[in-house]
Amino acid sequence: MKRKHLLIGGVLVFFLIVGAALVFFPTRSLTLVVDGESRSFSSAAPTVGWALSDAGVSFTAADQVQPAPESWLAGQTTIAVNHARPVYLYEIGRAHV
Repeated sequence: MKRKHLLIGGVLVFFLIVGAALVFFPTRSLTLVVDGESRSFSSAAPTVGWALSDAGVSFTAADQVQPAPESWLAGQTTIAVNHARPVYLYEIGRAHV
């Protein structure tokens, strides 16, 4: 009998956690613009950085991400990522990165 109560309690806790996740982190429709190319996707991520991870987009501190990766997502959002590119400077006889 005790096992049955534990099982029922575990199932209830599971559904409470899943329900809370759906309330606090609903799936959002997002527009992602990476280096000028646009696409739509959905994510339940709470922040821009997590949504980019969900979409498989990597970025570094040198890249421009708008809104900032730590920003909370709210409603329908457009996320823009412009990857940094190396700049080469040439001095007579030497190259600098």
